[in-house]
Formats: sequence, C-alpha cells, structure tokens
Amino acid sequence: MRKLLVLLLILLVAPFVQPASATEGPYIGLDAGLSIAPSVEFNNFNRGIPSRCDLHYSGQNGFLAGVNSDAQETAFRDDAGTPSCTGFTGSRWENEFDSSVGHTIGVTAGYSRILGIPIRAEVEYLYRSNDFDERSETTFMGSKAAEFDPAFGGQVFGRLSDIQSHNVFANLYYDFHTDSKFTPYVGGGVGWSKTKANLLSFFQRNNNGDTPDPTANDGHPTGGPCAAGDDPTANNDCVLEDLEGTVSSSSRTHEDGLLGFQVVLGFDYALSEKLSAGLKLRWAYFSELEGDPETWDVIRDHASTVSPQANPNLGGRSNTVTYTSETDDLQLWGAALSLKYYLN
Repeated sequence: MRKLLVLLLILLVAPFVQPASATEGPYIGLDAGLSIAPSVEFNNFNRGIPSRCDLHYSGQNGFLAGVNSDAQETAFRDDAGTPSCTGFTGSRWENEFDSSVGHTIGVTAGYSRILGIPIRAEVEYLYRSNDFDERSETTFMGSKAAEFDPAFGGQVFGRLSDIQSHNVFANLYYDFHTDSKFTPYVGGGVGWSKTKANLLSFFQRNNNGDTPDPTANDGHPTGGPCAAGDDPTANNDCVLEDLEGTVSSSSRTHEDGLLGFQVVLGFDYALSEKLSAGLKLRWAYFSELEGDPETWDVIRDHASTVSPQANPNLGGRSNTVTYTSETDDLQLWGAALSLKYYLN
C-alpha cells in the first residue's frame, strides 16, 4: 500500500517537474567575427611658437644669426601689443578617415535564468582591430594652409594605420525561450575600453616661402632669407623663405581609456544539452579618444624644441614643442559567431 501511494504521488507530481534546461545556470562562451568601424575624425592641436621665433634658425640663413640682435630682443620681449615668443601659440587641423572592416575575438562568462526568469547576466571581454591604412588630406583651422600650398610643392596629410581596443562589458540579456532549439535574445551592457590609434601627421612647406600668399606682394625688399634689419616680429616673410621646403612629421600611437555602452541582439541554437551555437549582432558607442601630448619626430627639419639649448628668454617655459590628437566619439558595429557551454 505504501509503495502504491509513493508511485501515485510520483505520477501526480511528474507533469509539473521539468528537467534542468541546457540554457540554465552558469556558462562560458567564445565569440569571433567582423568589426565595422564607421568613419573617424581626428582633431589635432599643436602647442608651439610662431615660426618667426624658432631659435634653431640661427645658421647661415637664420634671422637670429647675430646680425638681427635687435630683432631677437624684440621677438623675445613681452611688450604690450607685440606677440611674445615666450608665450606658446597653437594651430589646429583635422583629418577624417573612411570606415574600416576588421575583426573581433571575445570570451564571456555568465549565468542564465536568474531567479527563475529568462534574464541572463554576463561579463564579456572583447578585442577588436580595424586596419584603415588610409591617407587623408589635412584641413587647417585657420590661415596656415597657404604656407603648404601644393601648387608650390607643399603637402600635408594624415595616415591612420589602425585602431585597436581591449573592451570589458557587464551585460544583461532577456532570452525568448521557444519550443524549438532556437533561443532569440536581446540585451546590452556598459563597459570600459582601452583604445589606441596609430596616426601619422606630415607637413611640408611650399617652395615659395616669400609670402604665405604666392600671388601677393609681401613688400620684402630682398625676396630672400632674413638679413640684417629684418624684424621678424613685424614681417615674417623672410622667415618663410628660410623655412621653405622644411618638413614637420610625427608618427605616434595615441591611447586612452574610454567609457561606453552596447546594444546586442542574436540567437542561440542548442547543439546538445550543454552546448549551443549562435549569431550575435552588436552596436557599441564610446567616448572620444584624447591622446597625451606628443613630441614631433621632426619639426621644421629639426628636433621638437623651441631652441637647440635652454634659453633664458623662454621665461622658464618648456623648451619642448608638443601636439595632441583626439577623435570624435567612436562607434563599433559587429557580427560574430558564438559558442556557449553550460556548466550545470
């Protein structure tokens, strides 16, 4: 009689007892796929001094060769109404690069059906790399463009090699369980990204340094390099003669830590009780990359400094010329194949 009651109880309860699902409990995963980076814009700022104040030009054609001692003192005096060479000025330029297709590799760890509802929590690491290898024309913010006029041998451009990032996200998903082996899901997360971009900036001044405007009459009597009596604070055309054809160039890796978020949707297909494969689509959005100040490999054909040696006329300011590069907000589109293995 007791055995019969136990059997009857089992039969009554059995319809309400479900076996553990392969989509419940802890899991680990692996993703691999494509990364699409939309067009990216770099905004650059050079923190230096006016060309007329460049103390490296103290050689045979330099306006600070000794014959211009009065001009030198004028240039480095902080007089009212006269721009001071002790004060750093700046120039701005932009480069824009087209979209790029790259790749992603990711690993995940999570837990499915939290509190018995189809909510899944996950921690994700994602590596992405986009090779641009693209040259972009440079747009100046100001009047500098005339000094690099390509009609007279000047050239300016930027080249973006690639953008790479290491990303960590905390994600939440809602799984739509069906009566089939397919489980669609939608979700998203917030995260942090260590991003780096390899960028080359190149500038070569034109060969018509007599004036920034090749069609204008600059009033410079000699039409040549700076000579005795030329005051670079009043007329910098002779300085441009000295600088014609000179190159400024720098190739640097700009890095920054970015905050971001992503939206994800996809589906899993059960291959067995513990293993599933699927397709994952994502859109991720990150804050702008702001690189640290960098020195030039060469600026006006010399080292990235104001003077070849420490100069008391700089008023204690740094002798180093630096520039910074930053992007607008970065985005990422991705499509990946995924595998999940449940540990229950």
